[in-house]
Amino acid sequence: MIAKSSLRYVSWAAIVLVASALAACGDSNTGPDPLPPPLPPPPTPSAAVQIEGDGDIVLHPSAVATHTVAVVFPLRFTETGGGTATWNFLRASYFLNGQEIERSEQGANVIRAAGYSDIAANSTTEVDVVTRLNTDNFDRVELLAGFSDKKDGRVFDVAIPFASFDSVVFNPIPTALPEGFNPR
Repeated sequence: MIAKSSLRYVSWAAIVLVASALAACGDSNTGPDPLPPPLPPPPTPSAAVQIEGDGDIVLHPSAVATHTVAVVFPLRFTETGGGTATWNFLRASYFLNGQEIERSEQGANVIRAAGYSDIAANSTTEVDVVTRLNTDNFDRVELLAGFSDKKDGRVFDVAIPFASFDSVVFNPIPTALPEGFNPR
């Protein structure tokens, strides 16, 4: 006959042996399955900028002695791609009979100083750009803005359609507006 204490010892030993055998089965992870790693963030979208005229181009006599005419271009910038762009330049080329007769350009330093360097994702910016020139005898203006995509440094230019302006008007009051960018 087996003593009760021996049975307890054998039962306890059997439980430990079975538990050890079960722990050895399968993988070594004794806890719950780990969570999958988090998904990476979505890729940053590329910037896409559209620019159009936003009213009348206004010609003024220049109140600055070094130029005869001041031109105000009302512009609307819209970022449509979901990315952020840096505005690098704005060029206005004036033509007469197919020949470029004068050019005015605002560079990155002027744009940055005016606070318009960054075109934010999905934003719209309205600004009046003032340029000066020495002639009012032209029959075509071409406007070009240059940008770089903050995502990857890609450089792209955007032509501003002349037809997007309402008209060209002359205001006989001389303007001393500084050349550059004026918020609306």
